[in-house]
Amino acid sequence: MRLLGIVASLRPEGNAELLTRLALATAAAAGAQADILLLRDLKLDFCQGCLACVYGQGCPRPDDTTWLFETAATYDALLLASPVYWSGSPAPVKTLVDRGVALFPALAGRRQRLVGTICVGAGPEGATGAFAGIPVLNELAFLLGGRLAGTVAVRASWPGEALLDAEATRQVRELTLAVLQGRSLPAPAGQCPVCRLAPVPPAAICPFCLYDPARREGEGRFTAASLTEHLHDWMHPSRESFLAHRARVREAKARHGAFSPRVVKPDVAGP
Repeated sequence: MRLLGIVASLRPEGNAELLTRLALATAAAAGAQADILLLRDLKLDFCQGCLACVYGQGCPRPDDTTWLFETAATYDALLLASPVYWSGSPAPVKTLVDRGVALFPALAGRRQRLVGTICVGAGPEGATGAFAGIPVLNELAFLLGGRLAGTVAVRASWPGEALLDAEATRQVRELTLAVLQGRSLPAPAGQCPVCRLAPVPPAAICPFCLYDPARREGEGRFTAASLTEHLHDWMHPSRESFLAHRARVREAKARHGAFSPRVVKPDVAGP
């Protein structure tokens, strides 16, 4: 078993990285090859929305994103760990989700792999800011692996604090072993069993992944089947729609886009 831990924290030896190292030590003790990948070591550019990747032209951004996707695909299982920045995922996580559209054409035939996620956030006593970062982190898990083994949400602020939380470290070890054994952990009460968003009212459709408890578990917005359908039924036809209306768009731009405001940007010559 080859397990890759991907750390989104830009802070060296932050809680997300330390918990990942704990998880990988657990995996190595169980006989797995355990490797770590730090997103701060990579060059990740923002998606420019050109959709060249979904038409087989490849991404024009000359960075490490394609390498990351290809590398992750060589492992049997993945762990993703991220802090929460201001009630959301840090920029590298959202950037990879946006760039993940490049994976859509190959989703139907890919080998599904389990992914466990660890989200660390601070908040008032009795609450955790970690839940705010879970949806987008788990969206990236679906794109990279396809099946979520579980999520550990940890309340911690200063570097290393998470290691003092015995329950958090126990849950990280438990999640790691579940990933290695090819099984998913049951979702806690009040969480969506697919994407682990909390809270989701009982018997309600999850507002994030669209899991419907009245249907078979595993269906929803981020399954390979749903994303492939989105690619073929919306993304591909949008190109023909654009070409069909291009002349009208030019006319509209001539009528309404003639004004050229002053562009404000840093002075490349200095302040």
